[in-house]
Amino acid sequence: MPLTILPVTPLDYEELLPLVEKYRAFYQQGPNPATLQYLADRFDRREAVGFIARLNHRAIGFTICYPTFSTVAVAPIRSRKAAATLASLSTCATPSPSRPTA
Repeated sequence: MPLTILPVTPLDYEELLPLVEKYRAFYQQGPNPATLQYLADRFDRREAVGFIARLNHRAIGFTICYPTFSTVAVAPIRSRKAAATLASLSTCATPSPSRPTA
């Protein structure tokens, strides 16, 4: 099966969580029970654009673009340029509401 890279949808949140926690661990951050809700809030409120990579239907990587929040800190970042940057990011991808079945 080829590598697939698709926009993150609500169906991906649980599968994305262990990847995000491993990313946070790289930055010496312990598991955080708020991480799943944090991710859901960012995507559901369209404060982030994300993609999940799969190989043989198994999640192997991700990227999340959001200039106003920090995955490592699980907290907002205050910036005057944040709104303009997020607007430019949101034009590059719009998460789809459903995932095609294989």
